[in-house]
Amino acid sequence: MSYEKEALLWRQAFAALPLTDLFCLLWFITSPHAHAELHDILVWDPLPAYLPYVKTFYQNQLITIGWGSFNFLSNAITPGVCNGGIDDTLAAVANIYIVHTTGSGSIYRNSSIRLPSTDVSGRFNTVVQDSGFFQDETIGSTAPIGTLTEGYYDVIYDECQDGYFDDGIDFLMKPAFRVGVKVPPGPPDDIMGVKASAAQRAGADARVGALTGVLWAVSTFSSVSGDAFDFALWIYETVLPGLFPDSLSDPFLEVTKLIADKMAQDLAIAADPPDADFQQLTPLSGRQIIDPQNSDPLLIAVANVGTASSTQGALAEALLHALERYQGAEAAGAGGWALTHARAIKQYATLLAAHMSQMNDALAQLSNALANDTRPLDSVAAALESERARVESAGFSVEEQQIFASLGLTVAQMNALQADLATRSFVFTKAALMQAITDA
Repeated sequence: MSYEKEALLWRQAFAALPLTDLFCLLWFITSPHAHAELHDILVWDPLPAYLPYVKTFYQNQLITIGWGSFNFLSNAITPGVCNGGIDDTLAAVANIYIVHTTGSGSIYRNSSIRLPSTDVSGRFNTVVQDSGFFQDETIGSTAPIGTLTEGYYDVIYDECQDGYFDDGIDFLMKPAFRVGVKVPPGPPDDIMGVKASAAQRAGADARVGALTGVLWAVSTFSSVSGDAFDFALWIYETVLPGLFPDSLSDPFLEVTKLIADKMAQDLAIAADPPDADFQQLTPLSGRQIIDPQNSDPLLIAVANVGTASSTQGALAEALLHALERYQGAEAAGAGGWALTHARAIKQYATLLAAHMSQMNDALAQLSNALANDTRPLDSVAAALESERARVESAGFSVEEQQIFASLGLTVAQMNALQADLATRSFVFTKAALMQAITDA
């Protein structure tokens, strides 16, 4: 980042602060409680209301720095600044420690003191700062899900990463926060927000997914002439793969399945149970790219919605497992794992929120393709629904059965096709889908 851009970000950040918060921030930078380096900053969000601006946390809470900054230190630029440490290269890096304000393991100024290999939170936190500052960095958690019990704590930025507190180089906020004994009501607000957001997404997925699936069927059925052979062939190519996946592969099935999977994952997030098997990390699974195998702009747009749903589904699945494992760790009182999964929750929730713009772009493309499509999709959908209802009530005609037999279908497979059609609905209008996209 250029110095001009970084300076602009700092000016915008200061300008956005209320006057009282700006006073608090300036106090943090210039106070004797903070290291004298101008670029070293630690700000809680929200700021504590009263002097000495020591943040108070309670049981089962995450210790998260709202906004902070530290120096880029390199012996190549400033010889001797970090003897025995690790030079910063592409970005500023620091190890952040939590230590007791007084007693065993406490740190004092005007000294060079060896830092513990693991701090009181269970491990120190390495932060890579590539934009002049960092935000929302969780560095610990309070008991019983974490290790921090009642008392006062300091925060140290080991900017040389040499395992020592070097006064005049490293940052020390003394004290930085305290842990009280009161238990806050209910689960953390951020987790409740994730659950509520997932429930809303599930409803939108259900509406868009149902209509998008019908749209794919209607758009492919629009070229059917109406005779028995064309209808039977359409059933064979469009409906059969859903019953017997080894028969054919159809992008329609992939899209509808991905949207349905995404909806199921959102519903699971909204009502997730704790996972007792929480002693494992939560990786992100791969996503699926849908090839429409067609030049139809409408089908291409539907495929793109499916690809976007696949990406969201992978993120939602990872978020679900992180939530379940966090709650499992919380129930077991395993603070280290609870902190690990809390960070994963934050990471995947942030990525999922950021990806919403890509999903919105795919839905907008679908809406535009719908608006520009001149085929009589509504009347085609009505004709398709009429044929489906006929098969549900009377079964396939003799001619249709002969065509299926010539394509290699058994009587059992034909009966399965009829039963499957009985569970479907091809009721569709362009207006309904466009409204569902608007509401999503």
